[in-house]
Amino acid sequence: MKLLSLFILIFFSLTFCFAKNEISLLSKANKLYEAGKKIQAKKIYEDIAKQGEAQAHFALAYKYVLTKKQTIYHFTQAAIKGHEKALAYALDYLLFRANSLELADPKKALEIYKEAKKNNPNLKLYDEKDKLKTLKLAAKSNNFDAKAFIKKYKIKDTNSSPYYIWELAQEASKNGRFGKANPKLVFDLVVRGGNVPAEYEAAVKDTYNNWQNGIAKFDLCKFITSGMGMGYCSYRTEKKRKLKRENEIKQLKNELSKTNQILLDDALKYANKFIEKKTILEEGHGGSGRASFVIESESEQKSKYFKLIKKVKKGFTIKLKYSLKYYDKELNTIYKKVLTKLKKSPIDYTMSYPITYNNIKTVQRIWIKYRDANIKLFLALSPSSKKEEWNAYLTKERINQLKQILTF
Repeated sequence: MKLLSLFILIFFSLTFCFAKNEISLLSKANKLYEAGKKIQAKKIYEDIAKQGEAQAHFALAYKYVLTKKQTIYHFTQAAIKGHEKALAYALDYLLFRANSLELADPKKALEIYKEAKKNNPNLKLYDEKDKLKTLKLAAKSNNFDAKAFIKKYKIKDTNSSPYYIWELAQEASKNGRFGKANPKLVFDLVVRGGNVPAEYEAAVKDTYNNWQNGIAKFDLCKFITSGMGMGYCSYRTEKKRKLKRENEIKQLKNELSKTNQILLDDALKYANKFIEKKTILEEGHGGSGRASFVIESESEQKSKYFKLIKKVKKGFTIKLKYSLKYYDKELNTIYKKVLTKLKKSPIDYTMSYPITYNNIKTVQRIWIKYRDANIKLFLALSPSSKKEEWNAYLTKERINQLKQILTF
């Protein structure tokens, strides 16, 4: 009995010494790192990480540029020990932000979560209840052979867009290169395309339910909540609109004489320049969704402009309350007010694209070319109309645009 007690005492003494030594080495590594001696610190972190020190594993993954696999390994090892921050990062790398056919591992993510909670019951995650639901659903996609899928369909360049894997899921929701529309494949791909947690959780839940009900349906833009996603979806929508506009322009050109085709090309060139510059330099788009706002505004204005061209060709009649002289005078007044306001102080609060004195002058110079080119086109398309009328119409339109700046 005395001998057993002695062994127990020795065991706990040694354990305490090892633990104390690891803490001492960790402290030393932290001091070296803070002093800029990162290579020396890394060697110590690596040594004590081999002994199972969670903080050392976390430091290696968090402080150093490693391969994704190495980063996942160290965050995972720290998480298993009950390290709260490491668990959040590990789950992001393995699932919620994995965005990788091969590195995403839903089954492992759930196992790590359970092990971490077992070793540290007090551990908390942001939005933990919903995260756990998603972990459990995603883990049902545990029989997907990513390597076989990549080889079979010759999948390449999965980084070509932030939503590339979800684009594959959209493909799988329709008949095509992956065969018949496949709800299980849609779910498997969505599970591996994590990028933004809020988007991911909603998409996993939706596609899991679809799979259970035999429904192959997925539109990634339905789940977008982030600025990045909004920009992506706006760009995708604009690509379709642009193609439609180009086809309509081609059709219109076929109906015009060679002379009028040249006028149309010139008008379109300046219209595109004006709208693009105006959208960025004059409209003050900001925030995380600024890319989306710019694309949407630009797309809307280009579509509206082309509709005007078609209306003019069909005999659109201008109805204005005042003469060109009146509108020209008002434009000069408003333009001077805008420049005076901006000379005192540019409009740049919370805006990624500030509205400045020089920017407005740049846009105005392009607008003049836009106005002149389109007056020529409209007169050619509608010979019975008058130059003064079109000048007044476009000037009034510009007045309203500049007035908007005075509201900021």
